Amino acid sequence: MQKYAVLFVATVACLCIALNAHGGKLENGILTVDGRPFFPLGGWDYPYTTPEDLSRLGMNTSFRGAPQDPDGIEKFRAHMRECAQRGIQVIPYLSFGGEGVIPWPVEKVRAVSVLAQEPNLLVWYVGDDVGPQHLDGIRQTVTVLREQTAEIPTVADYIAEKIPEAKTVFTKYVDIRCQYEYPLPNAPYSKYLTFFDEQRDFVGDPLWTWIQAFMWGSTGRELNIGAEGPGPVPEPEQVRLLAFAALNRGVRGLLFFAHHTLHRMPELAAEVAWTC
Repeated sequence: MQKYAVLFVATVACLCIALNAHGGKLENGILTVDGRPFFPLGGWDYPYTTPEDLSRLGMNTSFRGAPQDPDGIEKFRAHMRECAQRGIQVIPYLSFGGEGVIPWPVEKVRAVSVLAQEPNLLVWYVGDDVGPQHLDGIRQTVTVLREQTAEIPTVADYIAEKIPEAKTVFTKYVDIRCQYEYPLPNAPYSKYLTFFDEQRDFVGDPLWTWIQAFMWGSTGRELNIGAEGPGPVPEPEQVRLLAFAALNRGVRGLLFFAHHTLHRMPELAAEVAWTC
């Protein structure tokens, strides 16, 4: 009898968790968690990134590739629950954009939407490096997600020509825009400020950005931290200036790319942690 009583209590607890899942919500243009304004501070995760890594950097948000099969979904769910123990929200990245022009199949979007049962699913990141060729796919994916998880906001970034169709899609199907550019090493910070003003005119608020600091091109090779990407690796002070320049222009979320290399650059890691 005691065994069944324990099983009953555990089942009720699981049902309560599912029924009370809250996740991120967009209320009057403000992202909230548990009814309170939430400012995401996160970075690009790899599968080996741990919640402890995020905490050490002062981050409150995990960003990583979303799973596409049942086993992957359960592993992702386990990561979400580890994050929840540390008060960390999670952003699943539905890898679509750039050179890829085929969106996730509808059935896979529906399958991954079950992660919204977890109370710390913050938003869906539905498009990265999006151009005109991806707009139909954004419509399809977001339509399915809104059928399945109506309250969870969507996020994407657009990097191509400012055409009317893109403006329409990004104001109708993308709840939060995550626009970015590379101001280092040649552009002045004043141009970086103007960039956010121009993006707000194009796609509106709320805006997030990537602090695209941890690139590893030629400078990275010299520092023995990697051989791909545009580069260069910035100075710690530049990382801080990028973050606060974005904040100055009303950016409401900062994601750092890519923080999984920071253990090789302790001064940059310290600056990111201090900034967060």
